[in-house]
Amino acid sequence: MTSFPETVEDHFAALGRFGFKMSEPGPYTVTFWRHDVQISVVFDPRGALDLEIATTGPTAQRVTVTEVEGAEGRRSLFLRLDRLDASVARLAALLFGKYEAVLRGDMNQIQELAKRDALASRELNWNASNAPTIRAADDAWKRHDYPNVARLLGPLEAGLGPTELRRLVHARKQSM
Repeated sequence: MTSFPETVEDHFAALGRFGFKMSEPGPYTVTFWRHDVQISVVFDPRGALDLEIATTGPTAQRVTVTEVEGAEGRRSLFLRLDRLDASVARLAALLFGKYEAVLRGDMNQIQELAKRDALASRELNWNASNAPTIRAADDAWKRHDYPNVARLLGPLEAGLGPTELRRLVHARKQSM
């Protein structure tokens, strides 16, 4: 079985065509750099794999592509250790396919990724901080306790999803 750095080096070797050089790899991080962009493949031995892209200069930005691309909750690419090679290959395919413009120096794509990343972060934080209130409103809804549903969901109205919003409107009508 090849090491993580060797696996990354094999799958990301084509970065050299775009002017990237590989830094001295660590056991869990392999970084490729160019004057304007740094790309790191980061492996957490607990099973997460991330692709981080960072720009340099006065408007430096950093995004974790697998988080932006990832499923609900911005999960990293989780993997089984015996599938490390296939997972690193998927990350390389994502970078060389969907994000090739970044490799060519298109900073607009990085800015778009950063915006999506920031939006996803705000959404995740909103969901995490309001989850107990939404669960309490759901319990109240099941008990037909409409005044409590309205009291709980009212302050969150601007961020509610369609189901919770319909429940809030219904609960307000029932509470009048």
